[in-house]
Amino acid sequence: MKCLEFLDDNLRVNVVHVHVRSDGAFFLAKNRVHYGTIYPENMKRTLRSPLILLLAVSLVMGSGLCSAMAERPASKYSDFHLLDTDGIYTRLSDHKGKVIFLNFFATWCPPCRREMPSIQKLHNKMKGKKFEVICVSVDRGDKNKVMNFIKSGGYTFKVLLDSDGSAADKYSVASIPVTFIIDKKGTIVSKVIGERDWASDDIIKELTRLAQ
Repeated sequence: MKCLEFLDDNLRVNVVHVHVRSDGAFFLAKNRVHYGTIYPENMKRTLRSPLILLLAVSLVMGSGLCSAMAERPASKYSDFHLLDTDGIYTRLSDHKGKVIFLNFFATWCPPCRREMPSIQKLHNKMKGKKFEVICVSVDRGDKNKVMNFIKSGGYTFKVLLDSDGSAADKYSVASIPVTFIIDKKGTIVSKVIGERDWASDDIIKELTRLAQ
């Protein structure tokens, strides 16, 4: 199960859902970034069902399914090279030997925007350790929109531009935000779908352990 967030017009609710499709996929469809078949209208109709909403809310409130390090795929990472916001090509493998926090986001995605400040706090707290924050934007079009978003937020971690979705395809990204934790040996040890407070003590403790 994955902790995801759906949006339905003026309704905002965190739900636990067994399917990969999420509000991230809905946002991707709205922005014409397609990874597989997405049915936003069917999704919205489902969300209007009071029974589904009641079940979703009860699952979230009554369980601890949203643990940030809960899902552990244990597979090797896929390398890619993308331009950063300074126009320099960066390969993911350039950071081999470090724990990599790999986050896929978009500037038009509300849950992505909400978790960004906690990613910056994580970046600050993990300075000096064998740890690297890399956020990959799936925005299409003018990169200035991404650069303005990063500048206005005061974000200092590395941001790469994946306007054609090539890196997202390699990681089978179907919803955002999604985060992959890659250990120093290049193994994906955790995949987290949905927003998190990445600066929480428990997460800092776990990531510090991995970076030792």
